[in-house]
Amino acid sequence: MWLTQLLERNRQCFGTRVALADTRRSTTWEELARRVEILAARLGSRGVQHGDRVAVLSTERTEVLETYFALGRLGALFVPLDPALVPGEVNEITGHAKVVGVIGERDLLQRIAHCPDAGTWTLAFEDGLFAIADGTGPTAAHEPDVRSDDPVAILYTSATSGHPKGVVVDHRSVKDIALGWLATVATPTDSVLVTCCPLSHGTVVLALSHLAAGATLVIPGPCPEDIVTAVRQHHATHLWLVPETLRAVLAHLAAHPGASLPETLTEVIYGAAPMPVELYAEAARIIGCGFRQVYGLTEAGGPFVTLGPDEHPDPHGDLPDVLPAGRVIPGMSVRVVGEDGRPLPAGHTGEILVRGDGRMRGYWRDTAATVAATTAGWLRTGDLGHLDADGRLYLVDRLTDLIIRKGRNIYPAEIEHALRKHPAVVDAAVVPLTDKDEGEVPRALVVLRPGADTTHADLLAHLASTVAAYKVPKDIHVIGELPRNATGKVQKRLLTA
Repeated sequence: MWLTQLLERNRQCFGTRVALADTRRSTTWEELARRVEILAARLGSRGVQHGDRVAVLSTERTEVLETYFALGRLGALFVPLDPALVPGEVNEITGHAKVVGVIGERDLLQRIAHCPDAGTWTLAFEDGLFAIADGTGPTAAHEPDVRSDDPVAILYTSATSGHPKGVVVDHRSVKDIALGWLATVATPTDSVLVTCCPLSHGTVVLALSHLAAGATLVIPGPCPEDIVTAVRQHHATHLWLVPETLRAVLAHLAAHPGASLPETLTEVIYGAAPMPVELYAEAARIIGCGFRQVYGLTEAGGPFVTLGPDEHPDPHGDLPDVLPAGRVIPGMSVRVVGEDGRPLPAGHTGEILVRGDGRMRGYWRDTAATVAATTAGWLRTGDLGHLDADGRLYLVDRLTDLIIRKGRNIYPAEIEHALRKHPAVVDAAVVPLTDKDEGEVPRALVVLRPGADTTHADLLAHLASTVAAYKVPKDIHVIGELPRNATGKVQKRLLTA
């Protein structure tokens, strides 16, 4: 019953401090705990029971977290839905999860009004059930007995390579990841975190970990200007975003010489997608605070590896080609194995495995996928990487992205990194192209900087001087932008369709 314990503890210790804030309102810990108690009672009176699944469809706002806490209090499971999903996609997920209803924003709920598998009822944040502004209303006389091994959520994967799968996590998972994170990071209780990552994604676990410390969580508007404003207005100490959002914030600061981030900001936390070293260095020079990398996986319960500010390179000095993902947090274990499943020595690339109480219970209604994702108690991440002699994990690429050209392994991330080093290239993706003579060959898609003037031959020459000949793509295409999901990952399946 971790979410309820979190609320009770923080109400006792930090009752008058702000717990949640968005662009419309802020809520103290005392107010939040009271609102959640009332909301849970009202949902219970509508028939929501222990073990029920309830979908949540909304843009980023404080009511989303209130709903998660209230459902967790009842022992029900929240099923977050990306607000960008079309009705057919919503219906696929809600039908698979067998939800009893959907809670969210009225406009979004109206879009899915004719989804036959979206439960038997909908509840809008704008409806009377959420009108708890004065914090008054009845609470339940008896709360359900919620155990640590009871499921708390089904988090559907971003499906960068196919249909989404429902990752089942329990209260113990959220608790263990939070405690491991806090043992490593030591988040001060008076921290203020501006989170730019979606609450409908597994990245919400990092936000919950900061809340567990008693920190204030601020949800900004979607634009770079909104993010800068939120950091300044709330005197934020921490900023959590993906690399693409960081790039947009830097562009906003460059376009508005009077704009800046305050000295209260001590740490920028980034993850969910690879961070180009050059982007880190530029951001660190401009913002002037520490940076922390996070490597996580929805199936692993969230962030389980982190690289602290003290292990990042000096942005004014010589930069390495890649940054390590970091070291594993307490309570979780990481190993790298070869094709035979045996652990590899430091420096050797193989598949990354992870285990610990933070990992998922399994995929919802998909025993075959659960079995395929696990081996002898370890979770297969599907990522390739290696450990160094000091226990730092380095990511190499996705196992499924590996290109085999005449029997030789090619890691697309290496070619993408080389392409981004060209002064005309701002972004790049490499995908496999079937070839009758060589099996597979790499194909590159690049996004050029505005006004950049370069040729296909120039890019190929640049690669020829940077990577081995067999890694050079067979062709390079210039496109306007790369398709990315809500967490910044490139959706390569759309580039190979």
